[in-house]
Amino acid sequence: MLICPMCGKDYPPETSERCPDDGYLLYALGTDDGKKPLGPGDEVAGKYALLAEMPRRGGAGRTFKARQIHLEREVELRVLPQNSITSPQDHARFSREVATWGRLRNDHLVRLYDSGFTADNAPYMALEFVDGGSLGAKLAAEGPLSLPLVRTVAEHALRALEAAHGAAVLHRDISPDALLMGRRADGTPYVRLTGFGLAKHMGDEDDDPTAITMTGQVIGNPAYMAPEQIMVGTLEPRTDLYALGVTLYELTAGRKPHPGT
Repeated sequence: MLICPMCGKDYPPETSERCPDDGYLLYALGTDDGKKPLGPGDEVAGKYALLAEMPRRGGAGRTFKARQIHLEREVELRVLPQNSITSPQDHARFSREVATWGRLRNDHLVRLYDSGFTADNAPYMALEFVDGGSLGAKLAAEGPLSLPLVRTVAEHALRALEAAHGAAVLHRDISPDALLMGRRADGTPYVRLTGFGLAKHMGDEDDDPTAITMTGQVIGNPAYMAPEQIMVGTLEPRTDLYALGVTLYELTAGRKPHPGT
């Protein structure tokens, strides 16, 4: 099975190399035995038992709710396409991306616990599990959020970006799908930022505009891109703030601010 990293549609293996709808390069979904797609009941790398497949939140690959076997804790396991890493440069880029995410620490950032490769060389990342799902899914199911909840989202997302930017890390892919909402024991909501697969350390001179999660395309979702990001120019923290502004507008109004995106 092939998947489009932009629209998320599945296509049979005989489909051409690009999505018929939007022209993005298609990826093969990873498997752990080279014969069948991963699914609930399978194990990954001898460390994770897959419990259920989760809705896609943008980008290539598949996401599962899983149990980290030796620690008996639930995690979100993201398995990227097995053909997303085909060269030493790809391996170096993947290592750089997970190292960037792994160094971040904040109550409003989803933690990266582990990373590695399946038996057939599909890269995976084990992430902190947030039970409430993404705000993108909530928006699609329930419509615009209440203003008090949008204020909470804004506050928590800004704290997350403050921590990331303080560590000299740009997210570059802010959207409702990158914001997860859970609830504390007392029922109050909290929001955590995820999706650092396209992140860049601001001190990294060796930036490659073809991140493994969207090879050959402009980085990020065009609907949330700042003008300088679309033109592949110099990116700064305000690039993330622009995307967050678009996201908050969409969560409030139920639509994006720019027609046709």
